[in-house]
Amino acid sequence: MIIRTTKLTFISLFATLVATACSTNLYNTHPPSFFDISNQSKPFKVKIRSTQNPLELGQLLQLELRSMSSGYANLYSVSSSGKVISLMENRYIKGGESLYFPNPQSRVDYRVSLPLGIETYIFIVSRKKMDWLAPVDRLSHHLGLTYLNLNKNQLIRRLQQAVSRFSKDNWSSDYLQLRIVK
Repeated sequence: MIIRTTKLTFISLFATLVATACSTNLYNTHPPSFFDISNQSKPFKVKIRSTQNPLELGQLLQLELRSMSSGYANLYSVSSSGKVISLMENRYIKGGESLYFPNPQSRVDYRVSLPLGIETYIFIVSRKKMDWLAPVDRLSHHLGLTYLNLNKNQLIRRLQQAVSRFSKDNWSSDYLQLRIVK
C-alpha cells in the first residue's frame, strides 16, 4: 500500500511538473529586463530588430523599427560604456511600415566601438509627440545623434515618467540588447 501511494504521489508530482513546463515559454526570446518599460495593455505592436547579433567591433549597426499603428517613433541607445544617446526623436511612422536606423539617406554612420559588452536600444512609439528632454539633458548633437546627460537609470526613470502622461492606449515600446564582440 505504501509503495502504491508513493507511486501515485510520484506520478501526480511528475504530471504537475510537466504541465507547468508546458505552460512556461522555455524559448522566451524577450526576457524581463531593467530596460523593459512596456505598456502592459499593449494597444498596438511595435518591434525593433537587428540584422546581426552579435555585432562585431566596427560593424555598421542596422536596425528595423516597425509599428502596427501610426505615431511618433523614438529610439534611444545605452552603449556598452554606459553612454546614453537619442538616435531618433518624434519621427513620424505610418502604421504597418518600417523605419530603419541608420536611414539610408542620413549622414549617420553608426558603427559599434569599444568596450565589448551589451548595447541596448529602446524603441517607443506614441500617438502624440514625446517632448520630455530639457535643454540641460542634451550634452551635444553630432550628425543627427544627441548625446544625453543621463545615465541608464535616469533614462529609464524619465522615459517611464514621459509615457505615464499618455493614456495606455496611446503608446507602446520594445527594446533590443545586442552583444558586441571582437
